Amino acid sequence: MKQYDEPSGYINDWDSGPEFWPEGNVNDNAVYMTVSPLALKDMIEEEGFSDKNILYPEKKKAFVDMVKDLDENDNSVIMIVKLK
Repeated sequence: MKQYDEPSGYINDWDSGPEFWPEGNVNDNAVYMTVSPLALKDMIEEEGFSDKNILYPEKKKAFVDMVKDLDENDNSVIMIVKLK
């Protein structure tokens, strides 16, 4: 996974989750991206993750709790973003 100082998509300042780079669309108002559980687990363990500035700290806690419940062999997580 890329380091935090190397943006590769839309920066996720909502909950400190992975940067978003759409892989496809759900409909006219939503796009998606898949992320492997192992990549998510690696991300929350990276240096600097806990210091990252975000808009909603309570959502970061929910995100971290969700990632900790994943097994690295689980299916990929699908991120869906609604467009304004």
